[in-house]
Amino acid sequence: MRIDLPQDDAIEVQMAPLIDCVFLLLIFFLVASTLKEPTSQLELTLPQASAAQSAVADAPLVISIDAAGSIYLEGSPVESGQIVA
Repeated sequence: MRIDLPQDDAIEVQMAPLIDCVFLLLIFFLVASTLKEPTSQLELTLPQASAAQSAVADAPLVISIDAAGSIYLEGSPVESGQIVA
């Protein structure tokens, strides 16, 4: 024999206690951050670069390939074996 029981109310998450916890955490971190003393900085002597090389890049090479498959280096036709990295 089946007995029909009335459905209980849907389970809901209460938001008021969660909001209270968030505000308490916010106040805690605000107060804790204002009480923190600034840390002292270390005096560092950094080395000076005396033998550095200039990082000037060479002019880029322009390699072109036309629809017929011909290869051009700086506008001059070349063979595929002449281009080496």
